Amino acid sequence: MFFMTDDIENIVYERLTVAEYLFELLRHGQKRRVYYFYSSKVLDLLVGIVGNNWRLKRITPKLSEVRENENGRSYYVRLDVMLLELTKKGYAVFSEDPLVKCCCGIFGQREFELYLEKYLGGLIKTPLLEVLFIKWFFDKAGYEGRTFFVTVKKINKLLLGDYSRTKFNVYIEYSFSLSECAKNIAFFCSKIIDLAGKVARALFNSGVSAFGKASNGERETNGVIGVNYTGIGITFEPDRRCDFPWLQRCNVPEGKVLVYFRRKNVPVTGEMLALLRSRGIRYLKLLHDEAVDKKIPSYRASGIFLGKIMNCAGSIFPFMVKSILRQGGHPGVLTAPIIDFISAYSLAHDYFRTNKIIINIDRMDVVYSRVAERLALVECGGINISYQLSNAIFPALIYGTNADVMFLFGPANKKAFVGSGMLSENILYCGYLTDYSFQHVDENAGILRRRMMGKGAKFIVSYFDEHASDSMFSMTSSLVGTKVYQELFEYVFKTPEVGLICSPKNASGLVERLPGLRGPLEKIKECGRIYFDPGRGYKPNVYPVEYGKASDIVITLLAGGTVGLENLLAGNRTIFLDLEGCYEYPEYLWGKDVIVFDNIDVMLDKVEGLRNGRKDCLDIGDIKYYKDIDSRDPFRDGRAAERMGSYIGHLYEKMSSGNTRDTAISYANEKYVEKWGRDSIG
Repeated sequence: MFFMTDDIENIVYERLTVAEYLFELLRHGQKRRVYYFYSSKVLDLLVGIVGNNWRLKRITPKLSEVRENENGRSYYVRLDVMLLELTKKGYAVFSEDPLVKCCCGIFGQREFELYLEKYLGGLIKTPLLEVLFIKWFFDKAGYEGRTFFVTVKKINKLLLGDYSRTKFNVYIEYSFSLSECAKNIAFFCSKIIDLAGKVARALFNSGVSAFGKASNGERETNGVIGVNYTGIGITFEPDRRCDFPWLQRCNVPEGKVLVYFRRKNVPVTGEMLALLRSRGIRYLKLLHDEAVDKKIPSYRASGIFLGKIMNCAGSIFPFMVKSILRQGGHPGVLTAPIIDFISAYSLAHDYFRTNKIIINIDRMDVVYSRVAERLALVECGGINISYQLSNAIFPALIYGTNADVMFLFGPANKKAFVGSGMLSENILYCGYLTDYSFQHVDENAGILRRRMMGKGAKFIVSYFDEHASDSMFSMTSSLVGTKVYQELFEYVFKTPEVGLICSPKNASGLVERLPGLRGPLEKIKECGRIYFDPGRGYKPNVYPVEYGKASDIVITLLAGGTVGLENLLAGNRTIFLDLEGCYEYPEYLWGKDVIVFDNIDVMLDKVEGLRNGRKDCLDIGDIKYYKDIDSRDPFRDGRAAERMGSYIGHLYEKMSSGNTRDTAISYANEKYVEKWGRDSIG
């Protein structure tokens, strides 16, 4: 789309084509400012040859840079709030479509609405950030006049157009792109091919089973508990991070537990598998095309999958064809997620039935396919369980879940989850789930502290990095992340009695994310007063509380507040650093420059004042300033995993005896209230 009118001064192309580049090259004027986010390799080559010494520039959106004004708050929190608002409006756009009505009639209105909202949120999260960046970028530059954002995806204008224009004065225009159209067709075809491949494999597996070779191993007679492995760790040591902390505190035989793996990017070692075998815990690869290890038995779809696919296709296919052919074009965006939905629903139905899963535990609510999978288990008569693992303060699309049972730390988190679209009717408060570890890390913490004191440290600070990087949605840029480390290193270098413990979220990729640290990291090898977590496995396997107990004060980032909450609940002095401008957080009302700091120099001055016993610094990081700590964890007794485990045990007791879902949940709820009090259920 070429804009010919003279009153347009600011144009941002989402994806600049060669034709648009040549048009702007021939037409550019002093008042016409042209920018773009992405381009093709061919265009990059052309720009390299022709040059770009005029008013056309590439810009890279980064959430970490966007501010309300020069010194104002960031959009880190509000991006999730806006996304929720937009997905609600997005669903309303499609709610009257016959295809959507058909799916709602089959699968349930609220559940399918949640599924589609999660899907739409994934589509528009990036363009929404681009709109925010455009507004911030042009305001900062002082450019006046209307700004047009040219997108090659019609869905962006459909769902974001009015919102962008009224909220940010950014006009979204759709530009037809042949290459984008080809990509959409290829994407749709890939969904069909993928589904056809699954059907073909299921046909083959059904034939194999007919000759007496069961596809999914030994069948359980009275049901098992399925557990999705999310990559935290497989261990039964109470001082190490574990993916299922409730298991040892549950009266269900471990032989009735089935752990399944489904993510390529989460390593599974032979040591982990050996540990599961030694405990009698079964394990399985869930999807054929997402194998994580050749040594792990693979789930194979059976005739149950074929039957469900045929039933769903028979009901939905006629409406899908009408949707594709319908005038206006936008219903076409529905076909891909609905194919994904019926595929996930049918596979899950088959998986749960063939493996006799009666209770499934999976906290990956961020993935929209989980909505379909949980519906499948309900139809199979089973119970879905999810649980909180992050310190959720504000609503976000990722928290929306249709699990039957949801475990939360405490009442303070309920509003965030309900506001996120949570459909769970059974909300249980259990406390901070891994608080059992608090009493088990003292020995390791003492060893580390004594080692650092042996190098001269008398006052130790621990710092937790929340994965600073230059990725689009990182809350902290690599520049800021590097600056924090450099300031902390400098503090240690100039203060011989100070030690520093650093626990990056991804230690193995630290230098790649923050290349500015390469030199300082070489220097600190000579300083025994700085310790870095070695980064074992997919994530650090040391609980943050261990490093907190080895320290005199904990520094963590406000926007990644789970680490801080864990240390506070364990009694460790904890302060939050907020260089992102998250002023919505209640910590600012309770104690700015006491428990939360938006200036690193002020923070380090207070830390040094604490070390020297300065009176105005003795209260920093004190738990007494956290006004809602009792609401975030109403128990604080180290028994959170025990509460979850005992509830699961009561569910299994009834479910394995042939009782219905409702009976089992009612029984488990009664036992929970009897043991932990009426206030333990939300």
